[in-house]
Amino acid sequence: MSEDECNVTEKNASIDCLPSEIISIILKHNDCRDSVNFSATCKYFYEMVQSDQCLWKERFKEIVPPDLFKSMIKNGDGDWFTETKRLTTIKKLIYERIVNMSPEFFCRPNCIQIEDIRSIFDLALSHNVSFYFVVHTIQDLVKRTKKSMQSLSCHKPFTLTEMYYGRVALRHLMHTYLSLKWASQRINKEQYPHRVLNFFIQWIDNDHLYPDDIMEEKINTIITKVEKLMQEAYPGPQGTHYTVRELCDKGFIPHRNVIAATSYIMYGEMRMTLATSANIDTLNIVKVLNNKCGHSIALAAIYFAIVKSFGVDCELVTFPNHMFLEWRTPVPREIIDPSSPYICTADLKTGLWNPRRRCPFSGSVNTKYSYHPESLLQYIYASFYSTMGVIKNWQTQNAVHLLDFVSGYNNYRNFLPYLLDSMHLRTINIPLDHKYLHELHIQLIHELTSLNKTQRTKKENVTVKKRDSCVRFAVGMICCHQSYGFICLVRGWDLTCAVEWQRNVDLQSLEYGYNQPFYNVIAADLSERYIAQENLIESSDPNRLAHLEDFIGYEFTHFDGFSYVPNDEKKAEYPNDMPVVSTYRQHWEMYNTRGTYFMIRSYFDDV
Repeated sequence: MSEDECNVTEKNASIDCLPSEIISIILKHNDCRDSVNFSATCKYFYEMVQSDQCLWKERFKEIVPPDLFKSMIKNGDGDWFTETKRLTTIKKLIYERIVNMSPEFFCRPNCIQIEDIRSIFDLALSHNVSFYFVVHTIQDLVKRTKKSMQSLSCHKPFTLTEMYYGRVALRHLMHTYLSLKWASQRINKEQYPHRVLNFFIQWIDNDHLYPDDIMEEKINTIITKVEKLMQEAYPGPQGTHYTVRELCDKGFIPHRNVIAATSYIMYGEMRMTLATSANIDTLNIVKVLNNKCGHSIALAAIYFAIVKSFGVDCELVTFPNHMFLEWRTPVPREIIDPSSPYICTADLKTGLWNPRRRCPFSGSVNTKYSYHPESLLQYIYASFYSTMGVIKNWQTQNAVHLLDFVSGYNNYRNFLPYLLDSMHLRTINIPLDHKYLHELHIQLIHELTSLNKTQRTKKENVTVKKRDSCVRFAVGMICCHQSYGFICLVRGWDLTCAVEWQRNVDLQSLEYGYNQPFYNVIAADLSERYIAQENLIESSDPNRLAHLEDFIGYEFTHFDGFSYVPNDEKKAEYPNDMPVVSTYRQHWEMYNTRGTYFMIRSYFDDV
């Protein structure tokens, strides 16, 4: 082959000779960064990549949840390159700001206000889809961090510290949005029991989304079953095509029969069972219907939604420590059979209705009680907290914030009065959609973030603890109490007993008194304790304490197989503790290796 033919062949083989369709197919198998880097090689490729909306539509679909992608198809303008670029930039900035929260708030991790994370709110409200994307990004961060904890290694931003501050930001974002949702449903009189229950689940568990439409779809499936059963039993007058609801309204189908059909479907066909505990699984209506088991609140809310769809006069009545589902016959009592009950209450364990079984503290049978969403919400909270007891996690902490919202305290001071006053005229007829926020809803959330301005506290500097040779243990180590045997995690220490603790320490039980190191620890039962060094020993079998990580995340990054690794701020506070942990780890590894060796040797000797 001649030299000219070789040059022609090489020229024809270059990538700029390929059709744009082939280049697009190649780029679809690369990530966004590779596509952007490729577009930077020349002006021709830059214009080709930027104008390839099919390519960027696929890229957009990869970085957002499916329902957000569907929302953008419906509401977007088709400029997928701009949308992908915007959301990718937002994701990068969210990670940066969450990483930067630890140096700023390390000394006050439990006092982070909405005002403190205004920059994250600005990103979340920069576009109609940005709010949902920011929430999804932080939820994904939490999910990936939990997964990385199982590998005993991690890197920023997927550490316990970033997960802790990400959850704080997520709490403020979701609770502000849910405040808007609560006010909107209240104004539009849409606070049905099943929606109130789902609101509670959304409020306490921000790590997941519990869309109302999925719950409504599940309930509508049962309504369809009841409707089909009623149509078979009561076809209606000949020559008419009434719906079951219309037949009920016209009196062709008695309400008593609707209730009987609902009980048959729920407790006969579906075999729903009653759970005594009120937790995230037994209160979540979608899970309850999937598992066929739920708390009485969830079963009552489902039952209420079904019979109400057919116009049955049923009320879910709640007040402190009491809840019952009540049905009144629509016919005046003097007309019906005196032996027939006028008021019935449901037995949520069996689905049967019992006459005149109202609580004796609720008044006479002639007293008319109605459903109140706020009362139901407080009853749900009380039931949940009664079940959780001393268990403390992120969900129970969020539940406490719910009381603040209902009562108008702390971060949520003036939220509800302001929303109820301003939403009457502005947004009453605009549906609230978290996947694509309307401009007026974005404006309202912006106003809520500025409603309760607090005075910014001065940033505190970390006090460096100078280690002494008498300090035996180090921060992050897992220890045991010599007398009581409980496991605990060392979070800090003092060279001598701190003054504020001296009145709580039994001096007579200590051999060395106050003049010995004392350790701030968190026990496996979530209690925080102050223990003298003579009462602590290192754990011979340290394990991950996953149930404590919601509370220690702002101090530690992960569990490495032997101890919890302090974050940068904790290391700055206790700069000389890491070598001590390394020494203990070497001894522990040597002991385990030697133990394994002797076990193997003993096995072969026996053989």
